Amino acid sequence: MEEKQKVLWRKEAAEKNIHNAEEFLRLTFSKSDADEAAKKFKEHKDRIEFFKAKDILRSSGHELLPDTDPEVKEKLERIKNKIELNPILLVRDKHTLYIADGYHRVCASYHIDEAADVASILIHV
Repeated sequence: MEEKQKVLWRKEAAEKNIHNAEEFLRLTFSKSDADEAAKKFKEHKDRIEFFKAKDILRSSGHELLPDTDPEVKEKLERIKNKIELNPILLVRDKHTLYIADGYHRVCASYHIDEAADVASILIHV
């Protein structure tokens, strides 16, 4: 039986990922809420929680991207080469979960193992 590849995760969010999350959230939230989310991500950039890839996709309502998607493919190559991935950034607004940054990383993790633990920073707005 073939052993599953393990996904390695960095211990904190990168500034560029927080910036990307803020830009994404400005499409959905008010500017002040997006700014508040970015501030919380900066304050909690090393507060890592782990959630299953399948649960993140299901909870957020996102479809799994194919392993042929260029960005998913690039993340799979990083996993294969044992290069750490940045944790994903999640925002919960009442009963809605948003993947503010890291959709492709979640999909790549799912392709490795649908029950893979995904390093996440979850904030509430």
